[in-house]
Amino acid sequence: MEAKNNILLVPTDFSEVGTNAINLAAKAAKLLNYKMCLLHITDGKEDATVAEKLNVLAAEAKDAYGIEVDTIAKEGSIYSTIGEVAKEISAALVYLGTHGKV
Repeated sequence: MEAKNNILLVPTDFSEVGTNAINLAAKAAKLLNYKMCLLHITDGKEDATVAEKLNVLAAEAKDAYGIEVDTIAKEGSIYSTIGEVAKEISAALVYLGTHGKV
């Protein structure tokens, strides 16, 4: 079995649901003494605001919870890229938001 790093991966689409997932993951990261990594998956269009938005969210989590936060912006599909990134960074856990619809 592959060794896991003390990293919580949190994919975000910058929605309220994504922010809720970030806050819950940040609380867990603080409790577990883990690092958090924020991931945004793009559709290929170059958008300078993505890195800026990720950096703002990372700074807010660092300030609020006193944890280390990295960011990744990657082109791809949410259906495959989240798993690929989780494997690449050997994430221990992945926190996903849900909209609550059935």
